[in-house]
Amino acid sequence: MATELVSRKLRQWDGTEDGWRADLPLRAEETAVEIDASAVRFAVPTFLLRLRAFVDWHLEHGHSVVVRSPTNPAVANYMARMRISKGVPGVFKGLPVVSESSESSDVLIPVCQLHNADDVEALGEKLIPLFIDFGSDVAVFTDAMHMAISELCGNAVEHGVNPLGCYLAAQRYQGPRKTVLALGDLGIGIPGHMRERFDFDVDHVALREAIKEGVSGTGEAHRGNGFYWVMKEARAALIRRATLDLRSGRGRLLQVAKAQPSRLTTRSTVAPYKIGTWATFELGPLTSV
Repeated sequence: MATELVSRKLRQWDGTEDGWRADLPLRAEETAVEIDASAVRFAVPTFLLRLRAFVDWHLEHGHSVVVRSPTNPAVANYMARMRISKGVPGVFKGLPVVSESSESSDVLIPVCQLHNADDVEALGEKLIPLFIDFGSDVAVFTDAMHMAISELCGNAVEHGVNPLGCYLAAQRYQGPRKTVLALGDLGIGIPGHMRERFDFDVDHVALREAIKEGVSGTGEAHRGNGFYWVMKEARAALIRRATLDLRSGRGRLLQVAKAQPSRLTTRSTVAPYKIGTWATFELGPLTSV
């Protein structure tokens, strides 16, 4: 009997805002899937990571998956420059061919996967351009984000039983100038990871605890500082606003740091279920803008 094709048509703004508008459920019974993204007219890094993780998950399970790319040339070109189709030939239909050597000031880190500590370490130099505008001590910001990525990737690979690893992409926007770094994985998720050492019944409470200094589901002394350190340094840098949008399980946490006046607010809520852990950092605009 022929496998029934499941087709989902994305709407024009499904790739925008926080990247979570698009309906991309992962269902084992759907073995042949088509995502029609032809109407999409804007795409943010979080949306691209979700779409690529969706594709990889189906391929990992031996399914057939095709993505009809946006007909809007600017969006299609952006997705191509973000290398969303790298390593999965034939899946994304209609993307233009762009040179691997072509430089782009807006794409800081194209869509990539981190599978182990060596991958995270190799990412270090690529992080520097993300923070070059945000203060004199670039090394501090770089170290902070490197730690956050290392912890998230470590949770995904070491504890999530997740062969797909951790996804990452970064983008710079102009007018006002800001930088967005998105990370995500399809692993055990922060609430599940935290429950290995702590007694949390509510997912968004687990997220709130996970971003505190030194709190980690591993029990290791050097873990549990990444998210905390990033937002601490953001408050000290020359930026007006920094945000951390963290989603995992049935929880969402939104943390906002403002430089003038120095203030940090944290709000956590119940949210629709998300497999794994997804974090979006937004830094900027600069106080000089």
